[in-house]
Amino acid sequence: MLNSYTVFGLQRETDEPLYLQWLNEHPTGYVLNSLRKINLDYLPLHRASCRAISHYKKSARQHSFTGKAYLKICAENKRDLLNWIREHGGEDFSDYCSKCKPYGSFDGLSDHYYDLNVYATRLEAAVNIARSNADARRERLKIAKKQPEKVAVLTMVFNRNPDVIAEVRERANGHCERCKAAAPFVRRSDNTPFLEVHHRIPLAQGGEDSVENALAVCPNCHRQAHFG
Repeated sequence: MLNSYTVFGLQRETDEPLYLQWLNEHPTGYVLNSLRKINLDYLPLHRASCRAISHYKKSARQHSFTGKAYLKICAENKRDLLNWIREHGGEDFSDYCSKCKPYGSFDGLSDHYYDLNVYATRLEAAVNIARSNADARRERLKIAKKQPEKVAVLTMVFNRNPDVIAEVRERANGHCERCKAAAPFVRRSDNTPFLEVHHRIPLAQGGEDSVENALAVCPNCHRQAHFG
């Protein structure tokens, strides 16, 4: 199925009337706001009816929606806008407009369902942004909600072979097969040494779920292998 989105702003000022016309003709559509120099950390989603992307503020100049620093990517559904993001190296919307709240149904799922990897990537990006400005971060913390919102996280997992896990743990004999240190603690359930099974070649990259491709490692070495 072909994507069906329209990008306004490539022609700068001359696109502004066409963009406003699109909004009038697609009142139930959606608009992705992007900087002209695309920044994957700034890709908020709006409804086409949102005043923030359709009505000029008193201080705003004409053509400010598409004639200056911004592009507007417009579509009748959110899936096509997600495809535009992925064509440009991103994964998901950076944010949802707090005024028009463009949530609702999304291919049979709620917008508050995330792929686990997408969620982790977005969270890490947000943490890096938060670290870049301590004063702004502390001001936000003063008014931040103490109870986090709940979201459902969807992910695909490999159906692992329990015999491989058991064999590798037995081989390790309670010691990390990378740093050689004893397991940091024992499992409450059965008092066995806590070690995690790490695949030398990740399963996601075609690695085998085999004893030869696996190591029993402590949590520190496991995180180092993935993120160090």
